[in-house]
Amino acid sequence: MAAEKTESIELKRQVEEQIKQEERRAEAQQAAGQPEAKKVEAKPEPSKKDQKEEKPPAKASDQKGNAEEKKAGEKKPDRKFVLERIYVIPLSKAYEKSRSHRNRVAASLVRQFAARHAKTPEKLVRISPSISPLILSRGARRPPRRLRVTMRKDDKGVVEVEPAK
Repeated sequence: MAAEKTESIELKRQVEEQIKQEERRAEAQQAAGQPEAKKVEAKPEPSKKDQKEEKPPAKASDQKGNAEEKKAGEKKPDRKFVLERIYVIPLSKAYEKSRSHRNRVAASLVRQFAARHAKTPEKLVRISPSISPLILSRGARRPPRRLRVTMRKDDKGVVEVEPAK
């Protein structure tokens, strides 16, 4: 923590020194009668810590997501939902496993339940990211005994599982 503060203080000092140097140059040029140079904002050099935090190039799967975001202006065709129901998924079978595996087992139980009741393969079940915090709400070792969800099946057989409202 203290190292981060000293680094940020050093960066501020470097920026201030660069700004002062630019001001001195501009004053010297005005005194000499030369036209004023364009102002360039001082950018501090990235510290070693900042260089470490830089992320590696995005994977192909991440690039697809970015491409979809760029196409946000284009409208996606609305999917027609064939089935939409609210279910209470029993997760008590997760308690038959060891404590450290219960959260993973609970997540797979949600997927299996959705596939079974929507009559579709597990590959086509899409679980919303907001389900995970519900499973982990009491910690990884104690998932809830039941989970209330809304399941929607579209005309292609893809099932979306979201928390019930």
